Amino acid sequence: MRRPTLFARLLSILTLLLIATLLFSGAAVQTASATVSGAKPGGGSAPYVGPVTSVIFDYDLLGNQLLMRSDDANGVGQATYTTLTGKGANAPAVNSAILSDGKWQLSMNDQSGRSVWITPNQGIDGSQPTAPPAGYYAIQKAYSVCRDQSENPVPFPNLTNGSGNCSLAVNFFFGGILYKLIMRPDELDGTVCPSGGCPATGLAFVTCNAVSSNQCVNWTITPNSTAPIVGVANLYSYTGPRGTPWVFIGQYNNTFRINAAKP
Repeated sequence: MRRPTLFARLLSILTLLLIATLLFSGAAVQTASATVSGAKPGGGSAPYVGPVTSVIFDYDLLGNQLLMRSDDANGVGQATYTTLTGKGANAPAVNSAILSDGKWQLSMNDQSGRSVWITPNQGIDGSQPTAPPAGYYAIQKAYSVCRDQSENPVPFPNLTNGSGNCSLAVNFFFGGILYKLIMRPDELDGTVCPSGGCPATGLAFVTCNAVSSNQCVNWTITPNSTAPIVGVANLYSYTGPRGTPWVFIGQYNNTFRINAAKP
């Protein structure tokens, strides 16, 4: 048997290198195409970001009146909040959405249109300080963030199995002061707490009601009834300037039932 000539061996090596180069170039083009289109390499899609229809209920599923309730503006026992751009100084300006960081948020910039009933003064016991009265507030924002076991935020669209490790917060103004009633206050960047730290609170539970294209598109937010503490939130005040920490006031009860759905 004749042994391959040096020229034949070199030709074989060059052919293999050419095939490898073509295969690598094709894979690179496919990866670049996926990145440009917004799809994740591997076939996944980025979590949904955009408007959602939010519904705040006045009663829980057992018929008990909730401490955080709707303004009943377009319903009985509940109200729907959708993104609405104001056209004048007194026109409602509401934003109901899943934000780019993956959390659910409902915000209002008007003082004469939509509102939410808040009960920030129902102390867990008689030793809690005086707090703003219960009533309708054009809230600065209400929001919810969920986290995994490593405390990393999980976008709402990724909560296909739900989560009981979530926050529920509502920011509102009273007497020129910004207040925050929040379950899971460890999310705050800076706080002024009593000696020993700010006390622990309850958690919110986010249930996924519907899945489309491997993403959750319909959620219900309620207090987590299996958490060590149930239905307890911390109240904080903020007087500024920017960068000033939130100041702990006391602990107050909060109950709620909120639904959000992708349009």
